[in-house]
Amino acid sequence: MFFVGTSYAADGKGTKTIEPIAQKFGVENQVIEITNRLPYFEALQVLKDSDILIIPGSTDTNYTASKLYPYILSEKPLIAVFNENSSVVEILGKTCAGTCVTFANDEPEEKLATSVLKVYNDFLIKIPFTPDTNWDEFEPFSAREATRKQVDFFNKILGNS
Repeated sequence: MFFVGTSYAADGKGTKTIEPIAQKFGVENQVIEITNRLPYFEALQVLKDSDILIIPGSTDTNYTASKLYPYILSEKPLIAVFNENSSVVEILGKTCAGTCVTFANDEPEEKLATSVLKVYNDFLIKIPFTPDTNWDEFEPFSAREATRKQVDFFNKILGNS
């Protein structure tokens, strides 16, 4: 498993946070962590080259990963791990673009880990596969729709119909 861009620190200054956990559980030979952030187009290529994508969420119920949309567009098997009240849960539910493993903030970590591992193992058996994404439900998040909304806004400001 590759974990890329795991630190906000300057390139070469990030502290690894995933590899120590892998060492603790004896799976360090299966994990590579690269703390540096990737340039945008390089990050998109990494998504396209991946077999399975995992988006770790946050305990913050208002957190929505901005990277969710490029992950969906990559058309790769996707596992998202998010608080049960995150908007990601609803978006993935509507678009069918991936599997969302949810948690409550007071839930034991072991339960979440078991759930994520089950989905991951299910995906491993099926890869390669493409999610059966509902692109009609994705349309409100598309570049076309965002552009339409922006043009409508500018027309309203300018007094155009």
